[in-house]
Amino acid sequence: MINRTERTAYRRTASITDTRLYKFDERRILVGRIETGSLSIGDTLLFSPSNKTANVSSFETWNETITPETLSAGRSVAFTLDEQIFVERGHIASDPKSPPFETNIFKARLFWLAEKPLVKSCRMTLKLHYCRILGGNTIN
Repeated sequence: MINRTERTAYRRTASITDTRLYKFDERRILVGRIETGSLSIGDTLLFSPSNKTANVSSFETWNETITPETLSAGRSVAFTLDEQIFVERGHIASDPKSPPFETNIFKARLFWLAEKPLVKSCRMTLKLHYCRILGGNTIN
């Protein structure tokens, strides 16, 4: 359980989801949505679950005369990094001081819409944002 103080601090740090990588020329442009906090040029990002870090080099914009120095939550962002690291679709970028919680067990309430009934202890593929988690996911 996260207490109120931890939640408030967590919301101030940048968290970017829906990460995708595009390569149009020599640049590798990452695209995502800032879910919490703000993101500035020079900020260090941790990409999970690979635990690779890199700094934001630039923001890429289209049809804008001024490139912003900082972007805030709720905005989609395209940016480049100072290092070429391997980022897969669905990875989460965050402040290294406030990494996302990683776990292999979680509780969820399911709303089942399939024609076949849900079978307890069946294996499932989870789709979280744009990341598919295959294998031994079991309903207990």
